[in-house]
Amino acid sequence: WAAVSLADKLHTLTSMFAAGERPTGSRDPYGLRRAAQGVVRLLVDLPDLTGLDLRLTLGDLVSEPMDEAFWQFMVDRVRFVLEQRGYDGRNVRAVTYGDARQLAPLTAKRKLEALPEFTDTPEFKQLAILFKRVRNIARNLDATAADRGGRLNEPAEVALASEVQKLAPVVEATVASGTGYRAAFGAAAKLGPAVAKFFDDVMVMAEDETLRDARLRLLRRLETLILQLADVSEIVPEEK
Repeated sequence: WAAVSLADKLHTLTSMFAAGERPTGSRDPYGLRRAAQGVVRLLVDLPDLTGLDLRLTLGDLVSEPMDEAFWQFMVDRVRFVLEQRGYDGRNVRAVTYGDARQLAPLTAKRKLEALPEFTDTPEFKQLAILFKRVRNIARNLDATAADRGGRLNEPAEVALASEVQKLAPVVEATVASGTGYRAAFGAAAKLGPAVAKFFDDVMVMAEDETLRDARLRLLRRLETLILQLADVSEIVPEEK
């Protein structure tokens, strides 16, 4: 019954969007928001409703090409449902970051169940504030270029590299199993001081190209790991 319900709602959504019909403002004559929210609720509650622990992504369910307006609409509906269930809006944005096709509503819910335990800790706040800087600087890395094989020697960068190495298996195991997000967020939070020390002591954009490349690759590795959990820069406390 869950599969039939999903198929029915998704058929309505994709057909209407393909025909150029989409909600605008308060106008939604075909109930597309309601249909999309029904899809999201089914995906979020699937284990409780059916006993099936399936972390289905939106892309798993829609194979035909759809425009970006459709995918953004679906992300907005995921966020709406999760916020309606009482989760903080900033946390919701953090765990629904990225390609909508890869967004699994059940996974987002599980992250949200663990995340609030850490968002008010000093270490996590520190990481959240610095993560935007990590992402901005990591963009300077040419991902298509070969690794220059540079070595990290400064104590702060060696320490950060060690912390990233410890974090990697925790994140990878969590992503593979779809469980253990509390442990993963806890491990990520511990990186805050190491990231702060790195930026205090290290000039990332060094004149030496090999050294610069090594430092940028370290930041890109950190960015990739953290983004598998959430875009924690969304959780920076709002200015009062």
